Amino acid sequence: MLGGRADEIQMIVREYVLAATLILGLCMLIVFFGAVLLRVKSWGWRNLRRNEWGRAAIGLEIFMLGVTVRAGWAWALLWNYERAGKTYLVGEYWWVDVAAGVLTIVGGLCVVREFAPREWKPLGISPWVLAAIATTVFVVGVHMI
Repeated sequence: MLGGRADEIQMIVREYVLAATLILGLCMLIVFFGAVLLRVKSWGWRNLRRNEWGRAAIGLEIFMLGVTVRAGWAWALLWNYERAGKTYLVGEYWWVDVAAGVLTIVGGLCVVREFAPREWKPLGISPWVLAAIATTVFVVGVHMI
């Protein structure tokens, strides 16, 4: 730790950045949701899922939902800790962070799947499958250290 005033400044900056990420994420979710809703009205749900733009927008929406929930959760933990010294939220509601992380991972894989060119098949495997394998190897490897 930095100690003294530097620790306090660091906590304040982290809280502000997390709060800004939360609000921007909520704004992005509203915009994406509105755009998807307009497409569903004009194309229909089935056609939206068949369309590359629609699948990419849904993937980004899921990804942003996970990022926003994680930023909001981290902000709430930090805010409670700073204001009241409460840390019980970390233990009792651990599943919030896990659920948000899963949404982020699934949404991110959907985005990789939709945006990667179809010709990219290193090792004969789709890029989103390689991204999933790389993520899994990294997480397991870090955990084993």
